[in-house]
Parts: sequence; C-alpha cells; structure tokens
Amino acid sequence: MNCPNCGAETAPGARFCSTCGHSLQAHSDERRVVTVVFADLVGFTSLAEGRDPEEVKNLVDDCMERLAATS
Repeated sequence: MNCPNCGAETAPGARFCSTCGHSLQAHSDERRVVTVVFADLVGFTSLAEGRDPEEVKNLVDDCMERLAATS
C-alpha cells in the first residue's frame, strides 16, 4: 500500500506512514451527546495578560473543578 498523502510505500499493517506520519487507518464518524459550557469570566483578559500561561491554565482548571463539583 502507498501513503495517500505522500505516495511512499508503507509496511503491511502500518498505522502511520514512516515517511510523513500520515494516518493510514480510516476513521469512522462518531456521534456523541455532549454538554458545552460557556463562561464569561469578567476581567479574565487583563488578569491573564500579566501572568505566566501555566498559572492561567491552573487557574482555569481550578475553576472547572469547582464547577464540576457543584453539579
């Protein structure tokens, strides 16, 4: 089989092309029921601009944990 992305020959049973890394497996569509949460955090932009990105991520993660705990 040849890679549909770059045309390189691939090994039998390979999941990815060894030349370009393109996936060689077909992905089936999947339908899921999901819940989407939108939160407008007042002052978040000005708060986040002056902080380290990891600190902001941890702050958001803490907020999401609190939201999940109250549901």
